[in-house]
Amino acid sequence: MNLFYHERDYGLGATWHFFGSGHGKNSCDGIAGKVKMLARDATLHLNTLISNSEEFFAWATTAGPQNIKFFHVTSEMVANVIDRKALESRYSKLSTIQYTQRVHMVSVSENRLNCFELSSDKDVLCSRDIETPALPAVVFTNNMKGEHFICIYEGAWYPVEVREIDMQEEEVKVDFYKRNTAGYFTKEGAYCWIPFIDIVKAISLPRVKSSRRFILDESIILEMDAYVSQLGS
Repeated sequence: MNLFYHERDYGLGATWHFFGSGHGKNSCDGIAGKVKMLARDATLHLNTLISNSEEFFAWATTAGPQNIKFFHVTSEMVANVIDRKALESRYSKLSTIQYTQRVHMVSVSENRLNCFELSSDKDVLCSRDIETPALPAVVFTNNMKGEHFICIYEGAWYPVEVREIDMQEEEVKVDFYKRNTAGYFTKEGAYCWIPFIDIVKAISLPRVKSSRRFILDESIILEMDAYVSQLGS
C-alpha cells in the first residue's frame, strides 16, 4: 500500500524488489554495524549508559563517529505522519494479495499494484486495484450537526448522524445506525470520531412508523455495497 502511494506522498515513483538475505546490501549496512559495535564498546568499557533511543542518539552525536550524520525519529514524529497521511484510514482498506510468497517485484501502474515472480519478468503474476472511483467529496461546515451521512468504518459502510464537528482536526463525532433483519436502520448508541475523508455521502433517513426506525433508499444500499466491495477487492 505504501508503494502505491509513494509518488503521491514523496513525488518520486518506486518499484519494490525483494532479495535473499545475502543480496541487495549497501554501504549503509556496514556503517550501521560499525556504529552498533562502537556503541557496545562504549557501554562495556567507558561507563556509558545506553538504554533507549534518546541515549543512543545523545551518545552518537557527541562521542560517536563524527563523520556520520544521525537522526532521531521519535514516536511523536511517527504519530504525526500517521495522522497527516491518514495512514490508519488507508490501511483499513487493505486486503490480501494471492501468491505473495512467490512475488519478488512489485510495481505501480495507474490504479493497480502489479506483482511479478522475478524482477526480469514481463508477465504479471497477480495484480490488485487499489483505488476505486471516488465519490463526490463531502464539504463540512460547523452548522451540519444532526445531518445524516454514510461513513466507511473498518471496511464496512454505515449510516451515521453527526453529533460534533472538529474543523481543526477535520473529524466528526457520529452516532451509528445498524440495519436489522427487517431492513430498518436503528441507532446503535455507539459514538466514534471519524475523519472527514471517511464520510462519503450525504443522505436522508425517512422515519417509518416510529422515531427510532428508519429506511434507506434501495439505490443507496446498492451503491454503497458496490463501493465497499470495490474497496476490498
